[in-house]
Amino acid sequence: MATRMHSFRASPRIQTQGLPSMASPRNAHARNHVERVHGIMLAPQVNKRSNPRSLVIFPISITKKNGGETHSGIVRDISKEGVFFYSNYTPQPQDVISFVLHMSDNKITCTGQVLRVEQKAPGAAVGIAVKIQTSSAEIG
Repeated sequence: MATRMHSFRASPRIQTQGLPSMASPRNAHARNHVERVHGIMLAPQVNKRSNPRSLVIFPISITKKNGGETHSGIVRDISKEGVFFYSNYTPQPQDVISFVLHMSDNKITCTGQVLRVEQKAPGAAVGIAVKIQTSSAEIG
């Protein structure tokens, strides 16, 4: 059985300048949309956070401040004043929670206030943003 080789050309880059005039309103709408998206993608990003976040991946254990069931999660990023993690736990904004960050042989125990809870799709992990209020470390 012979194997057939296909050759593919890369799609040309979408460019809006230098294109022939587009007479139809539909083409003009598409061109405006491409120009707007291109402008958004190239716009400088402004970080409004007071402290820079570090992208990390390590486990976290979460409980409500007043105790109860312990839930697990994965930390996505952390700063001096906050943490964002994914979990199957769904707290309410403004809830105060206790959590333990498990970093190698070290544990950092914290309390914090839930600022934001997001779930991108049904059944997906819940993203939780927390402002750290207190913390203490166990080294070793």
